[in-house]
Amino acid sequence: MNNKNKEIQTIHSSLNEAMVSKERLEQRVMELMEMSQHSMPDEVLQGRVQDLINENQGLQLQSETLQVQNEALQAQMSTQVTHVSHFDELQKLLAEKELQRKSLEDSLNAERSGGATRETSMQALHNDNMSMKAEVQNLQNLISDQTASQIALDQFQMSVREKEDNMKTVEDLLEKGLIEVANKEEELKAVREENKGLKQEMEELKTMVAEQAPSESMMEDLQSMIQEKDVKLKSVEESLQTAQESSSTREKAVEALEQQLAALQTEMEQLRQKETTQVSSSDAELQKLQAQLAAKDQEIQMLQAEMKARTKAVSEQVEQMQQQQSQAAVPSKELLSALSEKDKQVSDLQAELAELRDSVELHRKKNNELREKNWSAMEALSATESILQGKLSKAVKENQTALEMCQAECRDVLQRLLPHVPLPSEQNHQEWLHTFEGAVAESSAALSTPASGDSERAAEKLKEAEEAQKILQKDCETYKKVLAETEGILQRLQNSVEQEESRWKVKLEASQGELKEMNQKVTLMDQEIERLTEGAELENLRREKQHLESELERAEQESATYVTEVRELKDLLTELQTRLDGSYTEAFRQNEELNLLKTQLTETLSKLETEESERQKVAGDLYTAQQSLDLIQGELSKVTENADGLIENSSLSSQTEEIDRKEKMTAGLNQTVRELQQLLQGVSRKLTKREEEEADKGLPKV
Repeated sequence: MNNKNKEIQTIHSSLNEAMVSKERLEQRVMELMEMSQHSMPDEVLQGRVQDLINENQGLQLQSETLQVQNEALQAQMSTQVTHVSHFDELQKLLAEKELQRKSLEDSLNAERSGGATRETSMQALHNDNMSMKAEVQNLQNLISDQTASQIALDQFQMSVREKEDNMKTVEDLLEKGLIEVANKEEELKAVREENKGLKQEMEELKTMVAEQAPSESMMEDLQSMIQEKDVKLKSVEESLQTAQESSSTREKAVEALEQQLAALQTEMEQLRQKETTQVSSSDAELQKLQAQLAAKDQEIQMLQAEMKARTKAVSEQVEQMQQQQSQAAVPSKELLSALSEKDKQVSDLQAELAELRDSVELHRKKNNELREKNWSAMEALSATESILQGKLSKAVKENQTALEMCQAECRDVLQRLLPHVPLPSEQNHQEWLHTFEGAVAESSAALSTPASGDSERAAEKLKEAEEAQKILQKDCETYKKVLAETEGILQRLQNSVEQEESRWKVKLEASQGELKEMNQKVTLMDQEIERLTEGAELENLRREKQHLESELERAEQESATYVTEVRELKDLLTELQTRLDGSYTEAFRQNEELNLLKTQLTETLSKLETEESERQKVAGDLYTAQQSLDLIQGELSKVTENADGLIENSSLSSQTEEIDRKEKMTAGLNQTVRELQQLLQGVSRKLTKREEEEADKGLPKV
């Protein structure tokens, strides 16, 4: 087993080295892609990149064969026992290799700043590929001879899959980079060819002007053509610069939007966590209140049992007094025995009075405890109310800020899409959009060919804004659900409080009836005691009874105060319910505003698409006009060359005939130019009419 573990360790180390070499290859390929994006690639670099892609494909095939061999080893090792210590060692080795990989990445990032060592890095890449192939061959030999544990195989398979995915992503990035480089090369070649053609035409015109001595009108025409070509060259250069600047600014804007979306997502997650914690705390407080109410119910039941026992004892004493009064007409011996029994009864009553005092004290203490619990419950409710109010105000502020951010992003996107349009000064978003639409309609009549890439990027940005609005709408819906859940919890609390209040009312009414009955019994008892005797002990007993009555009245007052406190609690719950309803309406209103903003954005997007299609049509017409003008210029150049040849070789009569024919051709060409200009004017008029119609319709109001 030790030999197997050693062999597994060697296999794992070699695999890790192969992974590191693959990562180096991927990093260098990424460097080459970045260098190709920032600088002009040459044919040698493209050939080497293609070689790298082929080598990567070969490595991928080798990794697939390794995976097949690993699966065979997995089938062989299904019956063996895994070792935990070996797994820990493998994890340590993986951590060390991860640190080495990070250090290599740092070193590669440091080396990335220098772009002059491209050929050496490519040679190093080739050497690394060869060494990696040798290592893979060694690994194949080792795997064919040795067997590894199940855990090591699983980890190796996962790492191989990850590396395959990385290789696929690298290949996709290489293909995309090559496609972009090819497109850029084609564009640059086309621009260079145009510049070369224009330069050749200018040189030919200059040579023609130097060799010939044409009339002043021909010289003026040639100079005007040269100036037009110079203007076209300058316009092409300016359009290239503006396209580069607009692409950089759009990339920055996209990055800023992505950062804003990430910040919004983090804030929404924080809000969700806060809402969950607040809901859990409110549930705990509700459970505490329910426990307190149950304890109060038990105390009331105990008091009712004590009151019933006392009323029974008093009734029994009254009956005994009545029996003693009926037997008062007996001889003196019986009267003495009755007096002694009465003395005993008085002492018993005194003991009962002492017990009643104790019970009244206990009742007072319990009432004080209940009052403290009610105050604590009121404080907890006020705290939850303040927390919910703060949360609602914060949510309203966040929704308002989100709406303002969406409006600002909409303005920024429209400004970036149409930088030539002057910005209005209105603060209201609806008025701003209306005035901006009018400005776009006015300025679009003077514009020529727009860039088609701008509209596509604008559409992508609008789609991203719509996705952000969908995310915000989902967050609002979750917030509404949380509000509905809290509202249900508060309604349950209110119902439970109302039920407990009704129970307390019933219990208080029953206790009041029992108190009335007890008072009646006490008065009857007092009357009987007054009839029997007027001794000092009976006076003390009467005082004790009066004291007991005062204590019962105090208990009744305390129960009334408890009823008032319960009513105040109910009023607080109603106020909280009204505030929650107001916050719910506010959230619903903000959601409607967001929906209106979304519809407005979709309408603006559709209008931009229609304008883009119209501008593309105009661009096509202008392109045809440009081709026709180029043909005309070519014919003019041919005519001038023929005229020069005729001037040199023919006589004066032939010169006049050629000049007449040239004038006829120039007249025909001028007529075709006029027709093209009329066609362009008609197209521009159609565009202005459509834009005026769209401006008359106006945007929908928010």
